[in-house]
Amino acid sequence: MWSCPTLLNTTGNTPDSVSDVRVVPITSRSLEVSWRPPFDTHGPLTQYIIRGTDQMMGSTFEHMVEASETSTILSDLDIYTLYELAIIPYNDNGPGGATSITARTPGAMPSAPPSNVSVHPAPSVPNALDISWVPPPLNKRNGEITQYKLRYRERGGEIINVQIEGTQTSYRLAGLERETDYEIKIAMVNVNGTGPFTDWHPGRTEAIVPNATAPGQAIELQSPMEVFADPQSSTEILLTWSDPNPINPKPGVVRYYTVVYNSRTNEYEIERGDTTHSHKFIFSSFFIKILLVS
Repeated sequence: MWSCPTLLNTTGNTPDSVSDVRVVPITSRSLEVSWRPPFDTHGPLTQYIIRGTDQMMGSTFEHMVEASETSTILSDLDIYTLYELAIIPYNDNGPGGATSITARTPGAMPSAPPSNVSVHPAPSVPNALDISWVPPPLNKRNGEITQYKLRYRERGGEIINVQIEGTQTSYRLAGLERETDYEIKIAMVNVNGTGPFTDWHPGRTEAIVPNATAPGQAIELQSPMEVFADPQSSTEILLTWSDPNPINPKPGVVRYYTVVYNSRTNEYEIERGDTTHSHKFIFSSFFIKILLVS
């Protein structure tokens, strides 16, 4: 007695590859992928698997699609990231050939500010500050760096904006006031917009005299002008003088004057513009010189 014949798949063939794969960006974190089914499935398809690989980080993911579908949306992807996407059809015998395509998710505004911001007085330039920074991490840039926006102000004053080329990670801010406190913040810019700014970072310009060898070093300037000694009593003389060469002064700011007499030195803090000072003394021989501390 013969039974009815049963059709068996003895070849164990897996599906052919899919074709005409296309990718369309939907948002900065999602892509729509579509394809044509295999020409020969060698039996009913059971599913499609899309295997994605982050080309920069090397991380992978898998996304399952029903056999009846020929498109899907991949969500929760990283912004402005290049992926390799492999579409693999399956039947009861296993996976067929993979068809791969590369696609990048769209960009967005930067999601992090620069880091390691440093603000220092520019060497030998009393009215400038040197600023440096590190760009945001690659996965926070969300696009190519086109420029940086730098904002600065005298402490608590009006904000001034400066645009800096995207290839730079340092900048000299010149034309500032000497011996003045400033605040600086910076943000990254890409084609999608400006990212968050850093916090305010303080900096202070210096008053530096040419040929100074170290900050804080005292350097002799021109002598004061119009020096007069007016006896006040048997033990007191009133000294008066004017600032050195007020028409063409050397660079720097006078911090204090020093009165020297009979090899003994006494230092007195005098604000610039205060040209009168008195000093009691016992000896009769003394002289005046001016030192600048920058």
